[in-house]
Amino acid sequence: MPNFNEMIELNIGLLVFAILVTFFILLGCVGYKSRNLSYMRNFVWIVCMNLVMLIGECGLWIMKLGFKNVWLTKLFGFFSYGGGTIMALFYLFCILSFVEERGAPDVSYRSAYLMRIVCGCYLVLVFLSMFNGMLFQVDAHGNLTDGPYYWIAWLIDPMILLIEILVVVHYRKNLSRFGTIVMLNFGLVSLLTTGLQSIWYPVPELLACTLALLLMFMLFYWEMAKNLVENERELMQSQMSLAISQIQPHFLYNTLSTIAELCRKDSAMAEEVTNRFALYLRGNLEHMGDSFPVEFSKELKHVQTYLWIEKIRFQHELQVVYDIQTEDFIIPALTVQPLVENAVKHGMMGSENVCTITIRTKCVERGYQVIIEDDGCGFDPEQVKNDGRKHIGIESVRNRLRFMVGGILTVRSVIGKGTTVIIEIPGKE
Repeated sequence: MPNFNEMIELNIGLLVFAILVTFFILLGCVGYKSRNLSYMRNFVWIVCMNLVMLIGECGLWIMKLGFKNVWLTKLFGFFSYGGGTIMALFYLFCILSFVEERGAPDVSYRSAYLMRIVCGCYLVLVFLSMFNGMLFQVDAHGNLTDGPYYWIAWLIDPMILLIEILVVVHYRKNLSRFGTIVMLNFGLVSLLTTGLQSIWYPVPELLACTLALLLMFMLFYWEMAKNLVENERELMQSQMSLAISQIQPHFLYNTLSTIAELCRKDSAMAEEVTNRFALYLRGNLEHMGDSFPVEFSKELKHVQTYLWIEKIRFQHELQVVYDIQTEDFIIPALTVQPLVENAVKHGMMGSENVCTITIRTKCVERGYQVIIEDDGCGFDPEQVKNDGRKHIGIESVRNRLRFMVGGILTVRSVIGKGTTVIIEIPGKE
């Protein structure tokens, strides 16, 4: 059987091919909008470390062509030894974050944190080996050879791979059949290829790792595509829910009653309220099915129209305070107005005092905040959460914020003091 370890040009060619494949995988990860997915962030690190390891190993093979540079050889050795360890660590984090994203309950990261300590210590040894030759050293011919403590690497690498395999087996019920095979492939193939060391090492293991990463990329790409379809379906359902939630019979009846009463007392004001009410209805209908966010200033005008009508009805019992520090951001249409309507409804409920609604916007470190406050009677958030009712309006707003701009909706309330709703919008990149 031929000794492939002596075929320098073949090994360099295969490693260059693996480097190109890894580079294109990295481009695919960076080009896809996956920054909010923790498992994809870990996967990007895995790909980067595989690229570093491949470059290091390719450099070592190139040095065998007759180049003599001890420190360059040691640097390539550091890339080859250290890159693989860091890659295996991020792979463990990637598995755990992926099954957590798929809904696995009570995912424990203790094994990953423990391995982070072990790998950190091992990486220090790899770095020191550049100076003391513990794990690897350069012989008289300028080639990298095993050091006296190389057995540490042989102990740590299989241990990490075995832990990864056990983690995949443990969470297999949260993975599809294809996902389980792909996740197991990385560890199993790496272990199996170590048996070829006498005739060909470590190029087959590196090629196997690259193939495993390609399969993982296909798995994650398919997972993200499936989630995108589900998100679009949920967005459509949210828009339908929004259409239902925006048809508030009590507001329509009360406004029409107000207009009817004004027709007898003040026809000019009745005409103005009718015009404002028509403007409000047109704003709802125009943006009910929008799939794109609008400028906040446009949403604010819609809110002001609604509150102007409500103030005609409640007179001095309703006070509105605007603290608009910035309007330079976008937001899904019809997200602030339903929240303000809830604030008016619950703020006036059971209150004999003047109800004050405060609408505030401000810049924060990571973007923008829209805050809607009322000083009404408040409520118990836990009781509302477990009351068994479907809160269509709030959930619709929350879903549309998350899907359209990556926003977050937070509701805080204290009985007897009022309610605060906070919308967080990420800043421009």
